[in-house]
Amino acid sequence: MRLYNLTEPAVEPILIAEARDHLRIDGDAEDAYLGALIAAARVYGESWTGLTFINQQMKLTLDHWPRTASRNGWWDGLADGVMDSLFGYSKSVALPVSPVSSIDNIQITESDESISSWTSDDWILIDGVDPSILLKDGAAWPKPGRSAAGIDITLTAGFGPDSNSVPAAIKQALLMIIARLYAARGDSPSEAMHTSGAAALLTPYRKVRL
Repeated sequence: MRLYNLTEPAVEPILIAEARDHLRIDGDAEDAYLGALIAAARVYGESWTGLTFINQQMKLTLDHWPRTASRNGWWDGLADGVMDSLFGYSKSVALPVSPVSSIDNIQITESDESISSWTSDDWILIDGVDPSILLKDGAAWPKPGRSAAGIDITLTAGFGPDSNSVPAAIKQALLMIIARLYAARGDSPSEAMHTSGAAALLTPYRKVRL
């Protein structure tokens, strides 16, 4: 499983004007610097929480669909056939990014290297804290024609297209990180996260990594 960013966010979750107001800065002389601080706070905040704040298009590449253990007992080598018989395909694909607002395309590479799109009639997007693609009853996963990187899932992740889409607590936490970075210019985003108290606001949104 490999995840690639296809686009960067069109805007930041914090506007320059919002940062100026929070820091009580008059004028635009430091706008470029504030923009860099906003981007640094956003990147670190996304990494720490495991969330994507502003919509970005991403591509998830799979070698095969997820498998799950079969209910058919145990395996006894050649007598019971190949080990693949122990496994069946899962009914869902967990997505490694959150939140996911849409699945834009699912493409399958065939054995002759041609590309086909898999219709959304066969699956649905389950959104939430742990988004996934769920196979509809009666549908089957399309088998790619090559053993590696034969499945491409293009998706849009993020709370929405602009700063108004981002939850208020996350925006406040980012402003706290920005203020700390502005005041203590030697601090890293990690240090600013904890010394500013922003971690307490972001903790309820943090995805636990197993």
